Amino acid sequence: MKRTFSILITILMMVSCDEQEKAVTATGLAISQTGDPAVLSVGETLTLTATVEPSGASQKIGWATDKPGVATVVGGVVTGILPGTVVVTATTIDGARSASVNVKVINPLSDIVFSQDAIRMPRGTKINLTFVFVPHSALNRTLEWSSSNPAIASIDIDSGEITANEYGKVIITATSRDDGSITASCEVEVIPILVTDVQVSSDVLMLVPGRKGNLPYAVFPENAEDQSVTWSSGDESIATVDAITGEVTAVSPGRVTITAASADGPFGEGSVWIPDLSNLGENMLVNPSFELPDGETNAFPGWTKLVDAIPGTAWFQNYPPYKAAGNLNAPGAGATLRVWNTMADYATGNFTFFTFDGKYACRINGGNAGGVYQEGITVTPGKTYYISAVIAYRVNSGGQKIHPAEQVGLHPAQSVKILSTGDGLILYHAVPIVTDPSHNDNLLRPEGLWTVPDDFAAAQVRFSVDQPNTNGYGPSEQRFPSPVMLIDDCRFQEVLE
Repeated sequence: MKRTFSILITILMMVSCDEQEKAVTATGLAISQTGDPAVLSVGETLTLTATVEPSGASQKIGWATDKPGVATVVGGVVTGILPGTVVVTATTIDGARSASVNVKVINPLSDIVFSQDAIRMPRGTKINLTFVFVPHSALNRTLEWSSSNPAIASIDIDSGEITANEYGKVIITATSRDDGSITASCEVEVIPILVTDVQVSSDVLMLVPGRKGNLPYAVFPENAEDQSVTWSSGDESIATVDAITGEVTAVSPGRVTITAASADGPFGEGSVWIPDLSNLGENMLVNPSFELPDGETNAFPGWTKLVDAIPGTAWFQNYPPYKAAGNLNAPGAGATLRVWNTMADYATGNFTFFTFDGKYACRINGGNAGGVYQEGITVTPGKTYYISAVIAYRVNSGGQKIHPAEQVGLHPAQSVKILSTGDGLILYHAVPIVTDPSHNDNLLRPEGLWTVPDDFAAAQVRFSVDQPNTNGYGPSEQRFPSPVMLIDDCRFQEVLE
């Protein structure tokens, strides 16, 4: 048995030696390829064929790449992973022969996709369209831009920034510079700059019944094409509003919302309050009607005269408004004031009578400056006060004027004022004294409302009425002396709610 086994081993060894003697040694190795480097896209495959010379040699080959992260190879099949260039090497099974080729992995652009097929942009604005490349990792991303009508919307050929020039529609096109067959288009419509917001003042507009006022407002953006708004009132029984001008007219006590709406859609709201003037506190002024003890002529208890603007001129005096000769009203009766509106009336004696409160009124002579004030009026933060006075103007000479048509001699600062106490330098509130040609009698009652701010630090204020100008107001060739000014029935009263 042992002898038989030994004989078999000997025979096998002899056969093996014979085969080794017959094996063909490889003398060469070549890889077939198209192009140098061979090119494939990410995700695609490329098959390489390696041939061993001579043909009788073993054709068994081993494959490898120097950058597996860019491309892999298995059995000669190369798969693109990421853009880049790799060296693919084939080696004979015995390692005696090898050959290499360069393979370039690319990721070409296949499409451009805009986020929107059409957009609208306001005239005068600039924008860049939003888009994506397909595939996202494509490297050849250089684009060239064009507009079908640059007069409507022009575009920077390199950056793609669009400028809206005129109303209309255009087609914006992006084209790959590497492959002109790859394009994408978007329709752009140039439209007017629209209003995005209307802001009406948050401050409450307070009006006395019958008075008019406007709520401040602003339209945004400031360069919107149509800046106009249409006004409306939430309750016209309380306040009406001119739809175009926004002028609010107080009708009756109450609170109402006033709306300013843009034709583009946005709107803003403001609030108007008309207090009930039948519900006021006591008058906080001393001697509000400028009454004098009998026999006195130039001193009003409770009031302080302002410094004379023209030294030596007696601009301030008591004015018993009744005619001494022929007594229109007997002393002590209701005071009557004669007012001429124009010099024509003065020449013809065509005057109008007005009855004031009490016997006297404060008078500032025509062509002079002056006024009166009261100090020490205690106010409460958060409270609202009613402010008013009776004001009358009359013409005494040819140089004095009242109506705008006659070159008004009144200064724009003419008003009933609430000032800082002590120095009178800080203006807290003013009620304008405005003459109106329709007021042919020139007897006015300027009246207004003032709400003391919650953080108001001063405990007391000054009530003041003055005529600030002496030489009229306006261009020098149109200036006229101020008319005679008379003041009476001043009021400073808390509004009770």
